[in-house]
Order: sequence, then C-alpha cells, then structure tokens
Amino acid sequence: MAEEITFSFDDVPAFGRAMREAAPKFFVRELGKAFYQIGKSDNQKMKQQLQSSGLNIRSKGFLNSFKFKASDSREAKSISDLSLNEYTGAKPFRIFQDGGTITPSSSRLLTILTDAARTAGGKRKFSQKELEAMIASGQAKIIQTKAGPAIIKVDNLTTKSGRYKKGAKLTILAWLKPRVAEKKRIDFFANFESNGADHERILSAAADAAIEKTIADEGD
Repeated sequence: MAEEITFSFDDVPAFGRAMREAAPKFFVRELGKAFYQIGKSDNQKMKQQLQSSGLNIRSKGFLNSFKFKASDSREAKSISDLSLNEYTGAKPFRIFQDGGTITPSSSRLLTILTDAARTAGGKRKFSQKELEAMIASGQAKIIQTKAGPAIIKVDNLTTKSGRYKKGAKLTILAWLKPRVAEKKRIDFFANFESNGADHERILSAAADAAIEKTIADEGD
C-alpha cells in the first residue's frame, strides 16, 4: 500500500483577496502551477534528506519511489478540481520511517548481502536460490566468524587437507543474522510540514499573479 500526503485547496490558507479580485480562470491556472511547484520542491528536499540520512542507498529505485502528482490546471474547471499528492510505494518505507526490527518471514536467518555480492549500481548478483545452489555445489560455503555466520565464496582457498592456503583471502558474500535492528532514518510526513514557509511563499505568489493577470485582462 502506498504512503501518501494529499494536498488540496481545503488545506490552503485563505485566499480572500485573490478569490474576490481574481478571475476564476487565472486563479485556477496560477494555483495549479503553484501546486506543481510545491510538489517538485518537496520531492527534491525529500530526496536530499534521503541522501544525507545515513542510508546506504545503492539503487535509484528507492530514491525515485518518492514522487508527486499535481492536477493539470489547464484541464481544471474550478479550484475543487485541483489537488497535489506526494507519495511513495517503496516496500521498505515504513521500517525507515518508524524504525524497528527486521526478522525473516520464511527462514531462521536473514541473508544480508555484502558489497561483493552486489553490482556497482547496488543490484544483487545472486538470488537466494542461486546462493543455495552455490553452497550445494561447493562454490560457496557457510563458515562461523567472530561476527557470526557468513557465506563465503570458495575459490581454491583451501589445501587438500581442508586448511586455508597461506595468504588466502576470503570473499564474504553475505552475513546470516536472526534479526536486524533498524533505527528511524527518514521522515516523509515531517518533510511536508517543515516546508510550510515555502508553501506559503509559492501560494502567495500565485495569488498575486492571478490578480495581476486579471487587472491586465480587464485593462485590454
């Protein structure tokens, strides 16, 4: 289920003077453009928050899952047709928004891939089934380390007796953990609220522009 913030005309501070003095066609158009500017500004700030949150975001998918949609004011007939939605459908959103403990859903341990098992762009090189097949075939194995069990890549690391060769370097593909505690990293909802001053500035400019265009149109 997507998380969203809905911004509509009912949420906008009173536009008394603009509603009295501006022609509806100009007011609707300028307000619609203001909603778009607000959505774009909030979205950019949300992505900046993500990039500075401490999250190790390798994939652009999570970053780009935060979006906005503003009504096309060219098609709106009245103010009630205008709205702005800011939303995300990112699956890990809630855990980063609230914090909490991640536990496995269908096994005893979580498989947490290391950089060695991911591409430069953050995509996983091996699926869970592929890792299991590598272990079954001997291409990988599970070993116990001081940090807990890990899956390592086997690449001529051992002698015939089973001992590690001198100078052999282990490539850890994944760590196996029963649970992972994740702290709160982002605040999608507070991002919208904290931009209130910018929202008011953009909306005030829209009201002024609508009045100015009305005056110019009446003077023609």
